[in-house]
This record gives sequence, C-alpha cells and structure tokens, in this order.
Amino acid sequence: MRSIALLGTLLGLAVIAAACGGDNTGLVLTIRAPGVSKEARRIEIVLASADPAELVKIDGQPVGGSTRYYSQKSTAGVITLPPDEPDLDGFMVRIEGRGGQGDESFVPLVLAYAGEAAPSTASGEQPIAAGAVLDEKQQPLALEVPAGSRLEATVDLISLQPASPDQGVATGQILALSCRSNGGEVPSGVVWQPSALLQHRLLRPDPASDSPLDATARKLDLDCDGFAMDGGDCDDVRASYNPRATEKCDGQDMNCDGSRFAVTACSLASGTCDGAEGVQLCRDLDAGTPVTGCLPTAECQCQLGACTKCALAFEGGSTVGAVKPCAPGVSMLPLTGPCDAGSPCIVEVLRDDGPWHVTVASDAVAVFDRRAMVTRPVVFLRAKLETSELPKPTTSVPSIGETHIAVSGPAAQSQYLRIDLQLGGSAMCGDVALPGGNYRMECM
Repeated sequence: MRSIALLGTLLGLAVIAAACGGDNTGLVLTIRAPGVSKEARRIEIVLASADPAELVKIDGQPVGGSTRYYSQKSTAGVITLPPDEPDLDGFMVRIEGRGGQGDESFVPLVLAYAGEAAPSTASGEQPIAAGAVLDEKQQPLALEVPAGSRLEATVDLISLQPASPDQGVATGQILALSCRSNGGEVPSGVVWQPSALLQHRLLRPDPASDSPLDATARKLDLDCDGFAMDGGDCDDVRASYNPRATEKCDGQDMNCDGSRFAVTACSLASGTCDGAEGVQLCRDLDAGTPVTGCLPTAECQCQLGACTKCALAFEGGSTVGAVKPCAPGVSMLPLTGPCDAGSPCIVEVLRDDGPWHVTVASDAVAVFDRRAMVTRPVVFLRAKLETSELPKPTTSVPSIGETHIAVSGPAAQSQYLRIDLQLGGSAMCGDVALPGGNYRMECM
C-alpha cells in the first residue's frame, strides 16, 4: 500500500500515513486521479466550511451557472510525494481529530502542485489539479472525522489548466489569487471550474482577521477590491469589475449594473463628431461591439435629434445655496421609433450624471424602474433630485446634470438619448417644452 509522509499539523488535525496496521481510526481519504498529470509533486489538504455559500453568476461574465464559496477553516497539511512514485492515483491519507475526538463537519478539498517546496506567497505558484469527495450530484461532500472509528472516502482529483488573471476562470481551468497586504502579497484563495455550470471558490484566511486559520467570517471578496460577491460584485475574480468601475467599450459589464448598453468616452480620432469629443454607446454584454460610432455630446452637433432638455421645477430655500426640490417630476418623452404592441421598444437608463436619479415607465401610473418596455412611441421619465445643496436659480436656467438613455427594439435599433436635466423656478412647475409639443411636468 502506498503511503504519504506527514509534513504538517494544524489545529490538532493531523495527516498520517495510511498503513495496514496500527491505529487506523479517523477519516481515510483515497485519491483517485487517473487523469492528473504526473508532474504533481505536492498536495495540500484544506478543511473548508461545510455550508458553502452558493450564488448564481450574473449573465455576461466569463462563466454562467452557479458559484460555490468555501471558507478555509484549517489545513490538514502539505504533503510531498515520494520521488520514486510521483503518481497520485491510489494514494491514501488519514486525518485524525483533535486528541482522538471526533471533529466538526468540514469539506476536505485537495489541491495539487508541480513544485516540491511548500507554497510561497511571493512566487504565486498555481495549482495544477483540484478535487473533493463528491456526492451523487457531483458536489463536494461535507464529512466528519469519527471518534474511535474509521471512515473511508474517495477524493476525485481533476487535472486543470492555469487561467489568465485578466480573463477569469473558464471550464477546465484553475487560478490561485493573491492580494496586497502590509506591503506584500498574501494568498486570497483558489478558483477552479470542473464543469460549464459550476465554479468552486476557496477563501483563504484573512491575514488581517483575529483568527489566522479560520476564514469563515471573511466576506466573499476574493479579488480584494472591497466589494463582496453577495454585495454587488459581479466578478469576484478580477478586481477591475465592481460597482465603482469605469466602463470600457469591451462588451463586459465592468460596473456590474446589468445594463445591456454602456456610455463610454469617444476618442477625438474617431472623426464622427467633427473633431469634438463625444461618447459611444456600446453593447455592454455582447462581445464589445459598439452599437454605433461616436455619438453627440454637448460639444457635438445633435445628429439623432436627441438633444432633449427637461426642466424640473423646485422651490428655493431660505438660505442661499439650499434648495427644496419640487419632489420628483414626471414628464412624457416622445421617441422617434414606431414602438407599438407588435414591435415594443426597450428603454434603459444607462447612466445619470449629476445629482439625479432617473427612472422610466410605460405610462405615468406604471412602476418606474431603470428599464421599461413601451408599446407606443413615448416613455415617461421620472427624475428625482437627490441633493439639497444646489445654487439658487437665477434668470437663466442652469443645467445641473444629464441622463443617458438607450432605446432598442425591432423598429427602433440603437437610438441614443442624452437628456439634459435643468433646474427651473416654481413658475416652471407646469408645461415643459419638449420636442414635438409641450408636456405637463407633474410635481407629485
């Protein structure tokens, strides 16, 4: 029977060579790895939380399906394979509980490395295989070290290819992540994906926490960008993807807003805005293909008839610099496309610039949201002023921001609306001039 030498013991849990005699109580793991590269020289056994967090990934990121987060509670050691028998297939290890007593439940995870030395946080060594004890649904199974008895289980180890940190982790790939801490690199976790619909993520202990061997209290933040996966981060493998990220015209939802389109800067060299700087409307979830070229901003001549200005009324405060909005205003905005029941249009608020929160709806009494389906060539816009610290208006109506809206549908493809939001006096709490006629701006 092949054996594996003990290299480390933590938290009273020990990995001991499996033998045919002596004390054979505890959890005995047999590694089944027929397809794993013979380059493996070392394995690490991690004892992770028995109740992993399971999340469904947001569409448009590198991986679809579900994501499971496991938190490292302890480690049962790092084991170097005998140089004369480098094949992992068939090796056995035994894990004892603390003082011979039964241990709490955990998920044993096995990682294989090509190097012989212990993992170095500075070198950033990548695993070449990962595995667990699987249940009937091919999910990692939680086990418990028995007290005074023997439990046998099989670990299925899968050979994986290294993933690119810039591209995320795809099917058949694995990636060890590290983060900056106290001027150096510390291991953050390991991500691997054995199938197209499931990805596993192991959180390493947080060096800044009180318990260096227990990551169960750590937030689901593998890329250390300050945003947890269950707190709005749609891509926890790449730090450049989070709710505060700046969008690029690359087809990826970098700011995690779920919108199909993004408004990004347009270079002067594009030539489509007569030399003035403009913006481009990009398909945010579709391989980076721009919907159009450079579209007009205030510096460009309005090419799509979309330079709309909406004035919202408010009441001036008693103190200079303080204002009281005339509560969210609602206005009807005409659309150029023939939107009807047979060819409905999708209207999406892409971005607000300034102290506004803009939502849209199909009519004035419908539920306002950042996206609406309309079946006639109008959309109702609701703009709420989210600050009370604005200059008191003068005779000229100041512009204090804008909102960007995309309209798409079978008969209205790629329409971009840049709506300039302005402040007006209390007298403007009435009819507001919009292209195509005057429409009532309600003060609710």
